Amino acid sequence: MSNNLMTHQRRRDPIETRKRILSAAFRLFNQHLLIDLNSNHIAKEAGVAVGSFYKYFDSKESVFLACYADWVKTEWDAIHAVIAKPVNKKTVGQVISLLLEEHRRAFMFRKNLNALCILSEPAQIERDRQRLHQCTLIAQMMLTQKNPPPPLPQLQTALNTCEFLLDVWSNNRQKNLGLTVKDLESQLGVIIDGLLRAQPTKP
Repeated sequence: MSNNLMTHQRRRDPIETRKRILSAAFRLFNQHLLIDLNSNHIAKEAGVAVGSFYKYFDSKESVFLACYADWVKTEWDAIHAVIAKPVNKKTVGQVISLLLEEHRRAFMFRKNLNALCILSEPAQIERDRQRLHQCTLIAQMMLTQKNPPPPLPQLQTALNTCEFLLDVWSNNRQKNLGLTVKDLESQLGVIIDGLLRAQPTKP
């Protein structure tokens, strides 16, 4: 198949083109400071014309926030895969491991997210919306496990605390805060165990 034909087919598949742009954008956002990137860089990385980029996203910030939504979905898909099995104390460790892996994988991306939310009110609004959505997912997860969820303020506190601890751990900042990895793991364990209401592992 010729390159021209392959390109023609890709252009006729808007869903695939959008996915390629998002994938390319995430790679760049996870490797470079957001301020150093523009739509031309993203279009080139995705192998599309700049004009094609603007058919799907109106700005660098809009594609960044779309990447953020995708990242949250990926994280929660992984969580649901773990808790689909009977939940016990081992599940808590598995959830901590996958969350830490996701935060490490998206280390630079999350640094860019934090910076963008300081500078952009729409970005902060979107982050707050995603956090509220995640609280809904946590409540649904608890109901699935036949556990009544706590009030929303407690869910928000638990979510924000987990994000903070995971960011500290993935950035190796624990010593700066007078903490150890064991401290972080212990606190995450307490929070996640409380949300899962995990039962003791059977011998």
